[in-house]
Amino acid sequence: MNHFFNTTNEPDPTLFEVKARTQEQIVYGLFQKHIRLTVSKLLKLYPDFRIQVRSMGRSVTNLATDVYRNENGKFHIVRFGGKTPAKFPMSVLIKEAKIFKTDEKEMGPNGRNECIYEIINRL
Repeated sequence: MNHFFNTTNEPDPTLFEVKARTQEQIVYGLFQKHIRLTVSKLLKLYPDFRIQVRSMGRSVTNLATDVYRNENGKFHIVRFGGKTPAKFPMSVLIKEAKIFKTDEKEMGPNGRNECIYEIINRL
């Protein structure tokens, strides 16, 4: 599955794909340590100050997305760590979400509410 989405038509997106995958691993590590975070809090904790907020949002969305494939090869995306969707009964889970978006929000640094994400406890 893609970790980088080539919306800027880069001639060789391979390097960006590796960077995006590494970024998601670091972000997931931060969730393992801190459990509940917003994107703004992740930006403060992230070791590279040059990261863009959009890039951090992409990492969070990718980590909070289940991906299923049905018997016809069609992909179904379920964002924010949803349970196996009843409307895709014959689908196979190929990428499981690692975090989920809670119903809670908190005030961010720009005076706007931000969603709080939480790690999914896997026993």
